[in-house]
Amino acid sequence: MTGLDSAAVGEAHGAREVARGAREAPGAGGAHDSKPIPGGGPHPGPHPEARSGPRPGSGSSAPSPVRPRATLALVSAATAVTLMNYTAPMVTLPQTAAALHTPLSGQAWLLNGTPLGLAALLLVAGSLADDYGRRRIFLAGTLALGLTTALGALTTSTWQFTLTRIAQGAASAALLASALGLIVHAFPTPRGRLHATGVWGAFVSGGIAAGPLVAAALPNWRTGYGVLGALALLLAALGTRTLAESRAPRGGRPDIPGALTFGLALVALVAALTLGRDGWLRAPVALLLAAAVALIAVFVAVERRSGTPMIDLGLLRHRRFLASSAGGLFTGLAVIAVFSYLPSVVQRTMHLSPPATAGLLLLWSGLSFGVALQVKRLTIPRAANSPWASPCTPSVP
Repeated sequence: MTGLDSAAVGEAHGAREVARGAREAPGAGGAHDSKPIPGGGPHPGPHPEARSGPRPGSGSSAPSPVRPRATLALVSAATAVTLMNYTAPMVTLPQTAAALHTPLSGQAWLLNGTPLGLAALLLVAGSLADDYGRRRIFLAGTLALGLTTALGALTTSTWQFTLTRIAQGAASAALLASALGLIVHAFPTPRGRLHATGVWGAFVSGGIAAGPLVAAALPNWRTGYGVLGALALLLAALGTRTLAESRAPRGGRPDIPGALTFGLALVALVAALTLGRDGWLRAPVALLLAAAVALIAVFVAVERRSGTPMIDLGLLRHRRFLASSAGGLFTGLAVIAVFSYLPSVVQRTMHLSPPATAGLLLLWSGLSFGVALQVKRLTIPRAANSPWASPCTPSVP
């Protein structure tokens, strides 16, 4: 499992939640209320703060005007930088491992540090974004991503580099969890949202494609991290002037027990899958897998008792929701995981250079970029009005 796997699952989950709110429009809310889902935009129903910036009575200034095109451009660019941060190390892994004196058994952590932080904080960041403001969490994540990525260029040991990658994953969680919520807020109509999510999805693919190309074109891997860090810091600065605040507060206390148990369960699972490469029958791997299962069981028990659960377990009763989530999961496992390992395989067996490896990866990621841009042509209004529609629903005669 890689950071891209986690990002793919998070993307698929968030996209479904955008579609579930497709019938919303400012001033034209539905006639019923429903709980929002972290990071995915509010469900149909009137929410007094879902699109407003400051909370009523807070004494804050009037909310900033929404700028849809600027919001889409900045959020998409930041998402692309996040994905570039994931894929850039794939073609420079041999050089990074040599510079940090990382043994073969430890090289998996150079790539899997990021999913550790992402898995632990993705849903937590979504809840924080809903309650305290998506713009605030997005900018905090983008700023942290820039600082930790630049810091990664200065590391001199495997453990230092791994810690910065974990921090980059945590920062990416804040950015990705709030990105689609900002787009939902900026594009209130179903057609506008379908178009915007198609563009955003194209930038996801574009980031995957550009990461290896940028890393291969620069003199060394440290320069690559410096460039990506500078880009993230620039986008954070631009975001302070571009983005409008929005919320979907759930009320009640934050679900801290649920956040802790779920985050620790995912950390244990990712760590077990990483250590399992050196032998699945070893005691540490078995203990981590057992801990992940136990923590998931505790999480389910906590969520059933919580007044404001981090995840609405009632969604698991809907077959379409389960099918869409499973589709996102297996897409990540079958496609993106292979993409993560391919660079190392071709470099070690075919002795390809980083630029040649990046060009090979571009065949796949570049094609997906073009397909994502055509999503708006493959959708129909009837699908947009369905509460379970996906932004990628194909048109039918």
